[in-house]
Amino acid sequence: MNSVERNSFEAIGRETEGIDVRISHRIIQLFSEGLYSSPNKAVEELVSNAFDAGAENVHIILSSDLRDPNATIVVIDDGEGMDSGGLKQHWIIGESTRRRKNGSSRRKPIGKFGIGKLSTYVLASKLTHISKSGDIYYAATMDYAKLTGGPEGDSQGVFDEQTIQIPLRELTEQQARNVTHPWTEGTKPGYRALDLFGKEASSTWTVAIMSDLKDMGKKISPGRLKWVLRTAMPQRGDFRLFLDGKSITSPKLDDPLARLVIGKDVIQLSDPCPKKLIARKDEAEPEDSVHRYGVYHERLLGRVSGYIEIFKDELDRGKDKFGQSNGFFVYVHGRQVNVDDPGFGIERNLLRHGTFSRFRMIVHMDSLDDALRSSRESFQQGDLYLAAQNFLRAGFNLARNKLVEHDRGQTPAALISERIGSAPASMTRRPLIALAKMVVDKKATPFYLRILSEIPVEEQAEFPEAFKQRLEESDGLIHAVELTPLDSRDGMAIFDARQGKLRINASHPFVAAFQEFFSRPRLSLPLEMFVMSEILMEAHLYHLGLDEKVIRDVIGRRDELLRQLVKTSARRTAGMIAMALLDAKEDANRLEEEMRAAFEAMGFANVIHIGGSGEPDGTAEAHLSATGDGVVRRYKVGLEAKSGGKVTAKRLGVSGIRRHMGKRNCDHHLVIGNGFETTNAKTSASVEEINTYRGETGKTITLMHIDDLARLVRIASAKRIGGLSRLRELFRNCVTPEESQGMGR
Repeated sequence: MNSVERNSFEAIGRETEGIDVRISHRIIQLFSEGLYSSPNKAVEELVSNAFDAGAENVHIILSSDLRDPNATIVVIDDGEGMDSGGLKQHWIIGESTRRRKNGSSRRKPIGKFGIGKLSTYVLASKLTHISKSGDIYYAATMDYAKLTGGPEGDSQGVFDEQTIQIPLRELTEQQARNVTHPWTEGTKPGYRALDLFGKEASSTWTVAIMSDLKDMGKKISPGRLKWVLRTAMPQRGDFRLFLDGKSITSPKLDDPLARLVIGKDVIQLSDPCPKKLIARKDEAEPEDSVHRYGVYHERLLGRVSGYIEIFKDELDRGKDKFGQSNGFFVYVHGRQVNVDDPGFGIERNLLRHGTFSRFRMIVHMDSLDDALRSSRESFQQGDLYLAAQNFLRAGFNLARNKLVEHDRGQTPAALISERIGSAPASMTRRPLIALAKMVVDKKATPFYLRILSEIPVEEQAEFPEAFKQRLEESDGLIHAVELTPLDSRDGMAIFDARQGKLRINASHPFVAAFQEFFSRPRLSLPLEMFVMSEILMEAHLYHLGLDEKVIRDVIGRRDELLRQLVKTSARRTAGMIAMALLDAKEDANRLEEEMRAAFEAMGFANVIHIGGSGEPDGTAEAHLSATGDGVVRRYKVGLEAKSGGKVTAKRLGVSGIRRHMGKRNCDHHLVIGNGFETTNAKTSASVEEINTYRGETGKTITLMHIDDLARLVRIASAKRIGGLSRLRELFRNCVTPEESQGMGR
């Protein structure tokens, strides 16, 4: 089609009269450009006009190249057409005739201010309407270029009102058919939905054509426009939208974990929700209608309907750049009013992302119409807007609590398996399967992955395939996670590939440093995922075919780095630690920390925090030089710090210490305190019990004053008492605090 044919819609037909439009060029410029900062919102306004006209089908058609001089943006609808009187009323700026008439008899109008037509000013220089009403075809073209502000020096600002005349034309059916042909012929659903001519034609319709596009009109993105329209416009059975022939439908989501209907499942909400909400059901609405159930707030909010949904996974993960599906969706008369603000103006620090990304709240709140600004994209600040925000926040808080309850019910093993299962197989399952086969074939001895139970010979060949099938199940990788004390020389964890058990090593310094997190299901997942990532990295290195010595070196260096990062004494001298010990005599938690720091300063390795009921405060290991025949020598000490007053026999609890030592495989145990009642008969009985235990097992328990440990730190770190071997003599030979004091001098 050449340019003359293309623009024939601007002049075709018989001119019958003129439409006088009184408007200020400066006002329309400031008003339109201020209202519509987005070209997509401007197109949305034209669709809103079609909705208010009772249209059941609306088709938006964009030229394939909007930068072409002859490009157009066209909106076709089968709503109430405009005759000469309707076109005159249409160009009365600032008056919504749909509102005055209450719109279509079936719908509440979603336009309000009568300025939607000005949205076209930011998109194009010309706007042509071709409309059928009463079997007559009408056309009118507004040329915004005729609005001039006059010479710069003569400008009267916003008072430069002009009257321009828009020629009103009548067309024959054939003329109307010819001029609209480029946008009505096609095989896609949008073209088939709108019949403008023939026996099945709509009785009334309107075609709005924007031509001579401005820069903003040329910037329309079909993807973004599609998202805005499917998100913002009413979703109802009698209103269908099409873009370039294709139907615009709401995005499909996974089934929610829970769906709470406002007014049915949710009536009263906790703070900061406005008080005195009452349930109000509309019996005229069908059972599945979003408007059947609702709550009513007399003072401000009026009737509110909708629902809250929470989801297993993040809704914003993996979506395209236009695909926002989480957050608040607030509708006024069926039209979303917060398309570009999913948080509805609420401070984001009040909307935790972990919940916000797995939550959506659909709310129909027509009372907000009174707070809408003319752009329909922002609100007037005031009591109504604040009450709406507080209602939404209360709904969010309810969703957060529901998600916490759900997540608490998920086992750590299931949570880890689920997340790993969603990662690419090339980074997770394939390397693990390959490494498991290497272990079965005795071709690899990895640091993390083990097969702890012997596989019968007849099952060894089938194990890799069985392991592969298990990994393909949603929860097949890990069946159990347990925190258990393993050898301190092992890594942070051992993954038993056959049993599907992740055994996190409580004796590893890094794990011990964060044990309070590892031992609490709600907090443990990030650290467990970190541990599992180390296991997967090792498997990947084997899968790459690297030499096992290289892999061992890499994994070993990483493990040593983690151990060094959590050392507590790295920034302080022995003297500083000794002083800190003395300062912590009355502070239980701090005394435990400083006791561990003291052992690190004296050269002990793998000094870890344990704590908790039925556990020592910590453990420490001493690695000695090997014997002449190469036998490795080391010993392990349990640590116990008693703050406050003198330690009585009951507080000492020798039987409990014995259990700790057995559980943690300790050779010795040191208890420090501000004093011990060693002259007391009961305490003397404790000493006898300690001696009996040593005679039976060879394991020892030593009592020591805090002051003496502080002194020991100073001299031991200076290597004045023979190092770790000399300290072992102290643990072997000393029981009472008096003996410990004498040994350390």
